[in-house]
Amino acid sequence: MDPLTAVGLAGNIVQFVQFAADLIQTAVEIRRSSTGCTADVLTLDTLYQQLNNFNDELASGRSNASGYLNGQGSASNPGVISFRELSLLCKSDCEELLSVVDTLKGQCGPRKRWRSFRTALSILWKKDKIEELEKRLNRTQMTMTLHICTIASHAQESRMRQLEELQTESNRLQFNQSAKFDQIITTLDSLKQHIGTFKRQKQVGDALTAELAALEQQISKLSLSQDAVAEEQAILKSLSFTTRPIRHASIPRAYQKTFRWVYQSNGNTANSATSLAQWLKSGKGVFWVSGKPGSGKSTFMKFIADDPRTPPLLSRWSGSKKVIIASHYFWSAGTTMQKSQEGLLRTLLYEIFRQCPECISVCGNRRSGPGEEDESGILPPWTLPSLYQILRKAATYDTASTRICFFVDGLDEYDGNHGDLCKALTDLSKSPNIKFCLSSRPWNEFEQAFGDDPQRKLYMQDLTRNDILEYTRSRLYEHPRWLSLAPESSHGDWLVEEIEKRACGVFLWVFLATRLLRQGLTNRDSFSDIRRRLESVPVELEVFFRQILESVEPFYHGKMSTTLQMAIAAEEPLHVMAYDFHDQDYDDGDYVFHLPVAPYTPDEDRDLKERMVWWLNSRSRGLLEMNREFGTVTFLHRTVRDFLKTREMSDFLAHKVPSQFNLALCLLKVYAAMIKRTRFDEPFDRRGFGEYDKCYLLSLTTSALARTAEIGGSHPSSIIAYRILEELDRIIPMKCHPSCKVSIHLKAFLREQLIVGQHVDFLTWKLPRDPHYLSVCGPHIIFNILTNRDATDQPDSDRLWRSRGIEMLRLALESQNLELNSAIINDDLLLCWTPWSALIHHATFWRRGRNKLLEELFWGLLESDILSTMLHQGANIDSTVWAINRNYSTFTAYVNLAFELSSDTARDALYLRGLQEFLCAGATINPCSAVSLSHFLHQEFGHPIKIHSTIECFFDCLKNTNLRACNTELLAEVADMLLSTIDEPNAWYVEQVREAIEAAFPMEICNRFRTRYPEISWTRGRRRGKRRADTELDRGTVKSLRTRSTRSSRRM
Repeated sequence: MDPLTAVGLAGNIVQFVQFAADLIQTAVEIRRSSTGCTADVLTLDTLYQQLNNFNDELASGRSNASGYLNGQGSASNPGVISFRELSLLCKSDCEELLSVVDTLKGQCGPRKRWRSFRTALSILWKKDKIEELEKRLNRTQMTMTLHICTIASHAQESRMRQLEELQTESNRLQFNQSAKFDQIITTLDSLKQHIGTFKRQKQVGDALTAELAALEQQISKLSLSQDAVAEEQAILKSLSFTTRPIRHASIPRAYQKTFRWVYQSNGNTANSATSLAQWLKSGKGVFWVSGKPGSGKSTFMKFIADDPRTPPLLSRWSGSKKVIIASHYFWSAGTTMQKSQEGLLRTLLYEIFRQCPECISVCGNRRSGPGEEDESGILPPWTLPSLYQILRKAATYDTASTRICFFVDGLDEYDGNHGDLCKALTDLSKSPNIKFCLSSRPWNEFEQAFGDDPQRKLYMQDLTRNDILEYTRSRLYEHPRWLSLAPESSHGDWLVEEIEKRACGVFLWVFLATRLLRQGLTNRDSFSDIRRRLESVPVELEVFFRQILESVEPFYHGKMSTTLQMAIAAEEPLHVMAYDFHDQDYDDGDYVFHLPVAPYTPDEDRDLKERMVWWLNSRSRGLLEMNREFGTVTFLHRTVRDFLKTREMSDFLAHKVPSQFNLALCLLKVYAAMIKRTRFDEPFDRRGFGEYDKCYLLSLTTSALARTAEIGGSHPSSIIAYRILEELDRIIPMKCHPSCKVSIHLKAFLREQLIVGQHVDFLTWKLPRDPHYLSVCGPHIIFNILTNRDATDQPDSDRLWRSRGIEMLRLALESQNLELNSAIINDDLLLCWTPWSALIHHATFWRRGRNKLLEELFWGLLESDILSTMLHQGANIDSTVWAINRNYSTFTAYVNLAFELSSDTARDALYLRGLQEFLCAGATINPCSAVSLSHFLHQEFGHPIKIHSTIECFFDCLKNTNLRACNTELLAEVADMLLSTIDEPNAWYVEQVREAIEAAFPMEICNRFRTRYPEISWTRGRRRGKRRADTELDRGTVKSLRTRSTRSSRRM
């Protein structure tokens, strides 16, 4: 409800009341004709036009303000008519006055003249009615000030509430919009003062109109300002994604006193150590941080990007320009967005816009139309080209008033072509306002792209010796048992130096080794025991990992194996509840059916996390960790996951797995259980069939369906998997966020995903058991089974058809109660499509050699007997196909395609079999139905709408087309089959058919037609005035026609 529309309606009312009052009270001469009138004479025509304009404005104003009128506008103070009733009275008065003027125009002569409208009005109305109108107009003028003040107050309150909501959202996004909020607050204060002045002055007439216009302008300005803030927030939110901050949060913070060398410039520091600080101050392009796996690259990148000493260094590079720091951390074990270019660009743009809202203007209008949202009420999805384009614009915004430094970690964890990524980043870095600090493993692609300049690169393992020594001392010396174990400092120094030497610059190895040594200290090991522990630790990380796993108690080996396999196989890190569900599976294989459909309470969530920390440690010895903030479980380091995916470790885990364990079924249960117990706070918005904005519910559902597909229809566990999908189908509608924008029944959510994912095995099992299963998917379902787009879209050659779409459609037709002839809602109500007519339109909308995809769709439908099945189920052969140039029936659309078919014996027979199915369904060439429908549409809509008959399409084309490029044999057989439908040889349309056949085919073929259909009045002897010379048709055509004519006789 927007009070601004009510202010607009109030303006309409004030202007009308003032005009009507002046009209009745002022002695202005009026007359019927304007011929020869002076300037102070008002004509009835002009008066009628003015009143008609007021009537239209009052009608549109009431429509626009309907929300206010039915809400706050319907309330009133004692003794004061409500604004809603007032608007109705004014509309009624305007219509009455219009009626009066219209009557005067009709009854009075063209030269009739009155001293005033009141005099003219007295001819039709009694005196008391005129006085009643006059009093009502005066009363309206007196009460409008009160109503306008009320509306303005509502507007102020509404805008204040919206301001508070916008400020709350801005704080949540950490979005710097303070300047715009200050402007809005100033405008709100001004509006408040204006309302107070308005109340005190109680103006009427022109002054009231002027004040109202000023008030409307103020509210409109306020509305536009708040809309602009909301639009900025909408763009920022569209760039973010749920898992955006998770990788940054999961990277451990740099240990105290480590990495100080970056900012130190003393002479004892190696040159490569100071090169990064120098680059931050004055460098350009790309700086590359490289290092061995586990050497601390990600921790280092987080440290540099977040350290408060970095912005001052960059300020020396940016000079007077504002400096922006944005960072992104690729993660190979994370979600698709966390390891893609889209995720990178969206994160970087998010950080730019968050820190510099002015830059958002480079996005332009993200709506489908000026100031509009798309049909789902949300911004359209981002594409890679648009993201790159906007990032380049941001770099040159306002003649480059900003400079941007990007920190991008883990290029080797990017799930794509690394060479393309390097080129894209290098191209972006050529801007003088952008530079990149990148990190990756020392792979050849990155060495070649970024490793040429020694002043713009560093290798972590070469610079972290002192950091490792500092970390090792702290980890060992802070243990309460250390002082009693190593009273002599030389013992401790030796141990620390030995650890650093063995580590070879790999921080991860140091972390694992010191953890093992601290365990020995807790166990009261002697120094010699500690020394032997260190000597037993393998130098190679992979061997160390295996040793850690082998230290797990044998009792837990089975759960260790299944737990690690789950973590490896999951598309993205699983929430800790997943591992708890897996543990329940050991005691109850049907646990997923017994879980409540409700999220964890805060107490349950806290207890779960506390318990699972111990559970994970006992099963993985710390190689799996739980992020306490997000509750996700991840590998200690990427190298752990890489190691466990090797063939050797896959065999190691498989050897310890319990019998009857099925990883796909295990994960399916887990995903289903997570859907039941998760609170989905984010809305999911439907963009099309099976297409929703990316959200956690969709991600879990997609993962569950993927695991079902892995199980397969022939596996013994398939029935259990199908029962789980039925359970998901039942409970997902209960999990939808209240703000979700879906245009169909929520039951369709999973069913659409089944179609999109082409889960034929499940559909084969489910559809025969429930003949109404697909009914909730809407009238487009027949078409959506084949492709994502709507049936009413125009056909195109680049449409992607589902590889198993025809198979699914046949299954649906055989098992479901589908409506083939029900009308499909369309933007143009005149063009009424049905599922059947839409399918025929797309399947026949192709030309030989031009639209291969549509052509193959057509033959697929014929080969699988789809069209035949639909005809047998009652598909209406007279349903209209609304083509671009002409309209015709589905039967005519099928017949027309004969001109596009190349000569192919097998496909010719297939096409003719389909044509015979149409004829058996009652199709004929009688044009009466097309004529009748054309007449009906003309009567219904008031303008000619032509439906072309088969004679007008096929036979006219036959008459006027050079058949040398066509499959003449097939056309002759089609013409023969169509002639067999003629019931009355003397009907008026038979002459057109005869002319077309005699013009198209050679004499020999025409003679055959004469013999076969003697009741038709054929032209005797040789044809005269032939339109073209096709007499060179080979004899094979004639022979084929004889054979086919014999077959047709049998059919008759």
